[in-house]
Amino acid sequence: EWDFEDDGFFDATGENVVHLFPGPGPWIVRLRVTDGDGCIGESTDMVEIYPTPDASFTHGGPACANDPVPFDADFPGQGTYEWDFEDDGTVDATGESVRWFFDSAATYTARLTITSPDGCVHSTTQFVDIIESPDASFIHDAPVCDQNLVSFAANTPGYFLYEWDFEDDGFFDAVGETPTHLYPGPSVWTCRLRVTHANGCISSTTQPIEIFALPDSNFSDNGPRCGPFTTFTLTADVPGAALYEWDFFDDVSIDDNGESVYFTPGSAGTHAVRLYVTSADGCTSDSLGFVTHFDVPDGTFTHDGPGCVGMPVNFTANTPAQRTYEWDFTSDGTWDDTGEA
Repeated sequence: EWDFEDDGFFDATGENVVHLFPGPGPWIVRLRVTDGDGCIGESTDMVEIYPTPDASFTHGGPACANDPVPFDADFPGQGTYEWDFEDDGTVDATGESVRWFFDSAATYTARLTITSPDGCVHSTTQFVDIIESPDASFIHDAPVCDQNLVSFAANTPGYFLYEWDFEDDGFFDAVGETPTHLYPGPSVWTCRLRVTHANGCISSTTQPIEIFALPDSNFSDNGPRCGPFTTFTLTADVPGAALYEWDFFDDVSIDDNGESVYFTPGSAGTHAVRLYVTSADGCTSDSLGFVTHFDVPDGTFTHDGPGCVGMPVNFTANTPAQRTYEWDFTSDGTWDDTGEA
């Protein structure tokens, strides 16, 4: 006969028995044995019952996929805390308070197992609902040159809200699935897209956006020039670009290539020349310039010769109102007079 709590009441009989004690503590167990002759023997022993840890916990669900979900044991200081967030027998984290990321929408079973310093173990499970988070990935134009609009497009349409922070400065610059943006200058910018699902979940991603500088397309010439078939030398101001294309009369026709080219207009006047320069990054700029080609003035003249020695001979330029007239009467390289006549 067994009295497990030494309260004078026998709780079980038999040679081998089991008993569930009502709580922790040292308990005095009494065994009384009666033999076939009616003789009785008794003995007592002390049994130490350790407290079972309480593995109850709280969590931050329902939560969005890829968001941190907090898990907190209700009672700290009970020993070791092991968390199995998918109830697959694998310990995913340890500690009284932890955070876990679930990467897809589903209902998960989270288990907390606590082992006390005395070796007592208790575990509990709870369901955690994880709801869908939106896809915030996006694409954009590439390469992107300065002074050009950049087009953006969210990879997954149909969510509740798309917010774009093109320079990652904390201010949203546009909303919508497919915006455009003009960056203020060449640099590597960071673009952030924040997407809100109709269920309230929010996701965001960033990408670097490199804006390339436009090449210098200015050029110089050795003009103005005179003569009907005079050739101009045209030279780009900045060498080393990937491509130089010259349109000599700005008629949308490429006439030559290279950093330095020759141009013969064939007629007097001011002629438009446009240079297109393409950089190694694929960016193109153009500049419009003008070269001036003057007619050679008419240098013919008349005179009233033949004349007599010692008598004046009258000379008259055929074209009046030119800038200067210089006369060398003996063709010796010395100017003897000036004027139209």
